[in-house]
Amino acid sequence: MKKLILALFVIAAITALNNKTFAQYAIPSYDVPVIADPTTFEETATQSTTSGFNLISANPASRGERKVNVRVIDNDMQTTASSTIEIYSLDESITYGPYTVYEETTFELLLTEEYEWGVRVLAASEGCEMSVWFD
Repeated sequence: MKKLILALFVIAAITALNNKTFAQYAIPSYDVPVIADPTTFEETATQSTTSGFNLISANPASRGERKVNVRVIDNDMQTTASSTIEIYSLDESITYGPYTVYEETTFELLLTEEYEWGVRVLAASEGCEMSVWFD
């Protein structure tokens, strides 16, 4: 009986840990077909600052901003593509959106460099492709 309970506990723990949606694509990604909801784009590990501090002066590092860009395209000339997205910090403490991005426009949002970011596609028109990058 104890072995059965332990086995069920291990299976439940593995299921809970694997239930998080992992990034399907890295940022930057260009002309990615959106074929499943949710499709996610996440920043890969970049140059990390040591807890946001400059080690020489012991002052907080400058907290700049960068711009995330999202563009939706559709190869079918008879339809107009659109996608509903949200932008979130990878630690899930900040979420912006939802925003709707239409074909032939580039969605831009200024984000702090203090966090790593992801873009989650909540809904998309059939056959659309997305590009996600930082400036």
